[in-house]
Amino acid sequence: MRALIGSRSLAALAAAGMLAACGGSSPTAPGGQSVADQIANGVYVLRITSACTAPGDPRIFAFLHTRVNLSRSGSDWIATASSPAAGDVELRLRESAGVPGMSLQVSGSIRGTAIHMPELATVPVPDVRVNFGSDGRTGLSGVAFGVTSITPVAGMDGIGAGTIALSDSAGQSCTTSGFSWWMART
Repeated sequence: MRALIGSRSLAALAAAGMLAACGGSSPTAPGGQSVADQIANGVYVLRITSACTAPGDPRIFAFLHTRVNLSRSGSDWIATASSPAAGDVELRLRESAGVPGMSLQVSGSIRGTAIHMPELATVPVPDVRVNFGSDGRTGLSGVAFGVTSITPVAGMDGIGAGTIALSDSAGQSCTTSGFSWWMART
């Protein structure tokens, strides 16, 4: 019985020590900036990942990296292709919920065409384009995250749904309906 009480006391002391070590400060960013404030206007890299099978059965894998300019208007973010070499892609995102001080849920849409910029990829990947259509019906959902010890840069990450067309420099093309996306400062 005495050993049981001793181990319970030890567990309680360990838990109290861990809580005290956390210090009560927010794990987010420098200077107490909110996550929304950390997603500042400027140049970002947009990464799109998806795959589909083209006619004749070749598989097209998109691991596309392109440059976008992000700006903020109220609780909305708008990212547009930084140059014609990046395509004419446009993302519109809005805060939809979140965990105060840690992350924000975002949702929105994407339209236009994103063109892979090989100089932004960390490994050589095939030359691809992703066309999201022009009607803005391709939806996005995800999270905006701030700077923490785990995420050294602020950005956004999520998934998309809607019919998209992938094409490569070999002339192959196919359509699919799902993809992942990520956007962070360059």
